[in-house]
Amino acid sequence: MPKTTSQERKDRIATSLTALLERDNITRYRLAKDLDVSPSQIGRICNAILAPSLDMLEELADYFNVTTDHILGRTKP
Repeated sequence: MPKTTSQERKDRIATSLTALLERDNITRYRLAKDLDVSPSQIGRICNAILAPSLDMLEELADYFNVTTDHILGRTKP
């Protein structure tokens, strides 16, 4: 398996998170409020500028009831 660059990983996470937000009809602002983080942090993740921490990754997976692998773009829902 080829090595994934940091930017490719951020792109996959951004794509997955955006799809989950659309799937559940949730705004970035609502997600930020529900997870008690800043809206700008969610925006940076959705825009592939920032990768979530491991804790945030787990919180996102729990919030959307998916696996962390799904958010990382490794599996289908």
